[in-house]
Amino acid sequence: MKKASSTIVLWFVLLTPSLAPVARAGDVEVTGESASSGWHTVFSPDSDLYPRYVADPRRPRFRVVRMSFQDSEIADAGDTRFGLMVGGRYGFLRFHPDAAPDRGIQIDLEGAISGQFDLDSSQDNIGWDGLYGLQVAWAPRRGPVLRFAIFHQSAHLGDEFIEETGRERINYTRQEHAAGASWGFRSHWRVYGEAARGFDLRNEQPQDRWRGQYGLEYESDTVIGNHWGWYAAVDSNHYQEDHWNATATFQGGLRRHVERLARTYRFGIEYGNGRSQMGEFSREDERYIALGVWFDL
Repeated sequence: MKKASSTIVLWFVLLTPSLAPVARAGDVEVTGESASSGWHTVFSPDSDLYPRYVADPRRPRFRVVRMSFQDSEIADAGDTRFGLMVGGRYGFLRFHPDAAPDRGIQIDLEGAISGQFDLDSSQDNIGWDGLYGLQVAWAPRRGPVLRFAIFHQSAHLGDEFIEETGRERINYTRQEHAAGASWGFRSHWRVYGEAARGFDLRNEQPQDRWRGQYGLEYESDTVIGNHWGWYAAVDSNHYQEDHWNATATFQGGLRRHVERLARTYRFGIEYGNGRSQMGEFSREDERYIALGVWFDL
């Protein structure tokens, strides 16, 4: 934990002076020396430079889903669960060229708490993960958007699950550096990929350093009442510690983006097949289908 925190602080200290030549409390856009060179600094931007991975189950956001498991290797866990995630991404600072507010460099902070509750056993908490990170996104005038990030995952068992089963925590904690690229290759399509290397693994017996990820997403124009549109997304994660086996997640349904709130609401269905979403059960595979809502805050 200390190592991840110190790394985040170091990134912030190194990057902020170069991105914010003038900073005053309460300013939304700062136009000091940067304006003369054709650059502007915006605090708390209300949009993303690097798009969010829609079907990635580890991505911080607000999520409420009812999960039905067709197959699970987690002993003593029920087949019907309630999944809850509370969190999101906060755009902290954007440095963009004149007349191109959707280009440039942006610093984002993100964090969430994600857990699952057993509906077959008095809604006992099975496990929960703490997720947080820092991201630097770079959107050049042409080509894909890039991201460089540090991400932390700390996994825990639920107290009720420990009392009922006697299972002990394996202390699955992963801190990694990641580099990714996202490309909107058509008006409604986007593809992305990233590679990550763990630099702090708390239990090196089941954990290995490397991870790869890629995905494909589609979002239609509005088709219902000029507000709602269809979407579909697939995400595939591959861990070295899983012998590079795929953990695939598909999500699809209806979406609505509310510009004045800078939020996106999604209502749909999700299908997952691969390692458990909870870090403490990363060595157990599961297959499920879920109905739910997802909010990007």
